[in-house]
Amino acid sequence: MMATARLRLFADYLAATRNEIAVDEMLLGLARVTPDQVGYLPRVPHWLNRGVQAPALTRIIWRIGRIVWLSGGAMVYFAMELLKFDRLRRPSATALATAIPATEGAVLGFSTRASDVVDYEKFPWLPKIWLTCPWLQPHTLPKGAVELPLLSLISRRDLREAFACAVHATYALARDPIESRWVLQSYTAFRWFIVRCAVDRIAGTLVTTEHFDRWAVLADRSLRATPPRTVDARRLVLVQHGALGGLGGATHGHDALRQMPTRLTCVDELHAYNATEANVFRQVVLDEGRRASPLRISYFSPTITLFGESSAVHPRLLFVGHPLCEAFQKRVYLSLRESIAIDAYYKPHPMAPMSPTMAEVGWTIIDDLKMFPRVELLVSYPSTLVIEYEGAGIPASVHPLDISNDALTSFIESILEKINNLLLEKENQ
Repeated sequence: MMATARLRLFADYLAATRNEIAVDEMLLGLARVTPDQVGYLPRVPHWLNRGVQAPALTRIIWRIGRIVWLSGGAMVYFAMELLKFDRLRRPSATALATAIPATEGAVLGFSTRASDVVDYEKFPWLPKIWLTCPWLQPHTLPKGAVELPLLSLISRRDLREAFACAVHATYALARDPIESRWVLQSYTAFRWFIVRCAVDRIAGTLVTTEHFDRWAVLADRSLRATPPRTVDARRLVLVQHGALGGLGGATHGHDALRQMPTRLTCVDELHAYNATEANVFRQVVLDEGRRASPLRISYFSPTITLFGESSAVHPRLLFVGHPLCEAFQKRVYLSLRESIAIDAYYKPHPMAPMSPTMAEVGWTIIDDLKMFPRVELLVSYPSTLVIEYEGAGIPASVHPLDISNDALTSFIESILEKINNLLLEKENQ
């Protein structure tokens, strides 16, 4: 790889990683803690509750982890990844890659949620090729989709190049005067570089369901690096996978998202839930200043299949959970139970594990990602499930992610009022 191309690739990786850091800092801010208090560890939703309860522990883990990582741990980890993916490469990789039409494009399966979002009944014109990553849990692709394994586009030389880039990027991040404390974010560096290598080789339409994380920036920067002679053959389509409307919380609004260091500049089409969500994308995710043609926007309604019938005994509530609002939702449930007979379900966030204590509250835990019980009312932060349940005619009581306990009484009163209205409607039917 030429020196200028490698430098550009490093710049793209650091831009992507800075977005990931900004997301983690936003989540810590919503939890009212700082990285100095709990440590600069990646994947904040997975350890946030522990960090709030025992900040000294997570801070020690971060300090030890940083020392080990920069003392050779990163090189060992990336070498293990290289060997693992080299073993997984298929012998018929070249034949498979060349069998895919060069101009077809692909849906970028950077996460398992992509197969839940890209529905060919809603988007029949999107590519049927799916680029899949070997580190994700196997998931069922939509009917008619053709799998293109990532490693079928990657050679042994590409793996060696990705290893060198990952090591270099790790120490470049460690030397960054602003982001050096977040150097453990580079744990995905090797995977990022091999994905980028594969995506750069796909012509046609690229479809992503990622909004602003490191993988979204990867797809966008791949388009930006397209040689001028082939730029017209590639375009980027973004399909919304989750609600953005309340991500900033009650206090911050969208200010935290507006501070994203890197915006997407190459999105040609945006498929959003509604005009409000599309406006959020245009305000905080996309940079349309670089575009030569107007952004094309369309709307679609995410849908789910509900299980069960309407309750004939007690009203049923579904609490849509997130680590940031566990304590508040627990208080809501316990207070409601003292006032009225209810049956309640709790559905944890699929990407952010719940605290073990949430299983002892008294509600029924819904662990199955595909299980959506029919209820009379949702209690939720601004989640996609609010839109999906409202589409099925089921109302929601929505609170900000960072709601204060001062709002507990008024929020419970609003829920009781909604439940009473629902009961009256049933009596009058």
